[in-house]
Amino acid sequence: PRNNENDLEIYGISYPSGIFFKYSIVEGISKVYDELKPAPHELQSLYDFAQEPSAYLGKKLVKDDRGLIWGSMPINKIFCYNPLDNSFNIFKDAIPQVWGRRTLGQVESWAKAPDGKLFGGNAGDGQLFILDPSTGKVKNLGKPTMAPGLKELVFAGNGKLYGIAGEKPAETHLFIWTDQEGFVDLGNPRFEMKSPGIEQGIMWRAFQIGSIAISDNGKYMVLGEAESLSQILVFKIDEN
Repeated sequence: PRNNENDLEIYGISYPSGIFFKYSIVEGISKVYDELKPAPHELQSLYDFAQEPSAYLGKKLVKDDRGLIWGSMPINKIFCYNPLDNSFNIFKDAIPQVWGRRTLGQVESWAKAPDGKLFGGNAGDGQLFILDPSTGKVKNLGKPTMAPGLKELVFAGNGKLYGIAGEKPAETHLFIWTDQEGFVDLGNPRFEMKSPGIEQGIMWRAFQIGSIAISDNGKYMVLGEAESLSQILVFKIDEN
């Protein structure tokens, strides 16, 4: 994660080993840390449930207002890394789960709210949660759809949280979450084809969305499809 152009370090988790690393852009040096690697007994438990690294390694990281790096690790844990002293704080059984499915706990999306709190999405059961970075406490906000997967989260200029829920064989849904209304399911986004070079006036429905982004002014949303015949879909966000 990089908050602005002045950030000079890149953080990540290697695949399939689960090694946490950081790369200094200025120095051109990488450092690796073994604190997040699954322990042998954890790997055995994951193998017993036929889990592959893609199903249990954290897919996204986020930086909070203090500069701490947050992510997930097996089994069903959330971690916090402090770059000032290279220390890790690990919160066990922190990701919301459906009973008996804790091995599926994996954060695949993060978004930082204007007040600094962190919103995350659990891939295994498609649950949205909110994390207070000052305490590490997590509150489960529930599921926007019945499907697993919560691929993307982003705050728009109107202050609302938008997300992409669902994965194959289900269809992805665009949703909104606010304190006042909770979840509002917008379904499969549908757009009229208007770009030059394509047949005009066709209504295109996005069944599998893979990415979501907000313009710098917060007024436009860009959705990227995740299928072989993919479109980039842009629409103006309701300011209310």
